Amino acid sequence: QQAALSDMIAALDAEQPATRLLYGVTGSGKTAVYLELARYCLAQGRSVLLLAPEVALAHKLRRDAAQVLPHVPVYLYHGYQTPQRREALFRSLARHDGPCLVVGTRSALFLPVPDLGCVVLDEEHDTSFKQDEGLPYQAKEVAWFRVGQRKGLLVLGSATPDIKTFYAVEQGKLPMLSLPQRVG
Repeated sequence: QQAALSDMIAALDAEQPATRLLYGVTGSGKTAVYLELARYCLAQGRSVLLLAPEVALAHKLRRDAAQVLPHVPVYLYHGYQTPQRREALFRSLARHDGPCLVVGTRSALFLPVPDLGCVVLDEEHDTSFKQDEGLPYQAKEVAWFRVGQRKGLLVLGSATPDIKTFYAVEQGKLPMLSLPQRVG
């Protein structure tokens, strides 16, 4: 975990857009790495988007974040919230000028997060990160664009990476950080 975290911190400090695959077996501590990375990013004055493929996982990530980062503003955003709640959160973030942590599903990518430094897609292989109806988009591509604008870091986390992601690793276009063993 420490080696993976150190690599990601170095990528953030380089002030160039970067992407990493965090490839770890279930129970290897990927969430702990995400939260420590978030702690670092927030300490640098930059915000973090932590995305999960489904609402239940987003709620769990929010609870974990609140325990590890108790003094950090944590926002939760997903499509099952009422339109009024989503609009209120959007407006709140638009007025917010300090670093914050936003946990949510793919639609959270379109929030006006101040000084976005890092986007994490947990379970990046999940098809829920792909929007087919209405305006079609792939969350990975939108996240890549957003971190590119702010010279941030995109972390793709999975125990079973998408075939395209794995191919990018094999071609040397995407660094892979590995967590091969379960914690404990």
